[in-house]
Amino acid sequence: MNTLLRLAAGVLCLGVLALGIVLFDLVGPLTYPRRGESDVRVSLAEELARTERLNQLRDASHRRAEAKRQVAAEVIARQRSLAEALEQFRELDRQWPDIRTGIKKPEDQWMTEDEWDGRMVIEQVRQILADRPDEAAAVADRLEKELQELLADRKKVPPAPAEPRTERSR
Repeated sequence: MNTLLRLAAGVLCLGVLALGIVLFDLVGPLTYPRRGESDVRVSLAEELARTERLNQLRDASHRRAEAKRQVAAEVIARQRSLAEALEQFRELDRQWPDIRTGIKKPEDQWMTEDEWDGRMVIEQVRQILADRPDEAAAVADRLEKELQELLADRKKVPPAPAEPRTERSR
């Protein structure tokens, strides 16, 4: 009986092993890409070119961030107004697009583009002054007032040009 039990256990183990090989296809995952998918394989040159593009984008993103820090520092020193900084931030975003995904946009936050960009400048100022909370609060308050004035000015609709008076309109 003991021999029969050993034989049954051995057959059962072989069966489980065979089932595992069929279900998990041990040869497939170890050789990428799977058999029949040779067109998925990327050449080393293509991968190097992709890596180089990503490095260039990363470097551009770092240059943009540094340029924004510089603009914010000028705002803190009152060398640049909030409106000027806002426009400079936009220009930097056009020159060096952000490589991060999932970034919120003004319309996602129920803000105008002007308010969004102004808040980005204020946030950058707060980050620079993070180790000086009193100065950060004072500068942020000044910029918040400046932003509200800017938004109010930009909401005003210029009056329609008046029609010149003619003899008939008298």
